[in-house]
Amino acid sequence: MTSQLLKRVRSIGSCPPSLVADSIPVEEDGFGTAVCRLLDSGGGLSLVNEKGIAEGFGAALKMAQGLNSIPGALDMRAKSLALVQRRSILLAIAGGTSPSNIALRQILSNGFLVVVKSWLDDILNSSVGGVDLLLHLLTSVAMLPVTKEMVTSSKLGKAVAAVEKHKICAGSQNESAIKERIARVKEEWSA
Repeated sequence: MTSQLLKRVRSIGSCPPSLVADSIPVEEDGFGTAVCRLLDSGGGLSLVNEKGIAEGFGAALKMAQGLNSIPGALDMRAKSLALVQRRSILLAIAGGTSPSNIALRQILSNGFLVVVKSWLDDILNSSVGGVDLLLHLLTSVAMLPVTKEMVTSSKLGKAVAAVEKHKICAGSQNESAIKERIARVKEEWSA
């Protein structure tokens, strides 16, 4: 991951520090450079407002697909941490981009919510990520300009609602924080 991208992510503060720590090892495979090309030059974490950017974002999503998408001889724990970092950055970018952005709308039309649903499944299965990534995911997706069809076809809406009954939430010390974010997602997506 390029230090330029991590500096930018940290300066914005839209990712929890635990998800973008310096201690997360990863061998450079072009993810950071590719993501930097997608970002608006204004210094924030929003996408350039051009339709062609969606293709580059799709390539970045593939680099955050699963443990096998992390290159090098890292052990599984290190690969998992690197994958969580990539996912948190991509979520922050999507969540930090204006709802009127052409690229964001194309990314959503291309099935971004299906990808996010798979990430949520990974969190709930304890295979990649934990409570920090869950809270970040819920916060990031709440303001996305989704349609009812996108939410229904991705099954993300039902999956988000089911989190309240999952062991990661029910009876945990993070239950109220998780439920607040779920309520916000439901409120924004039903508006």
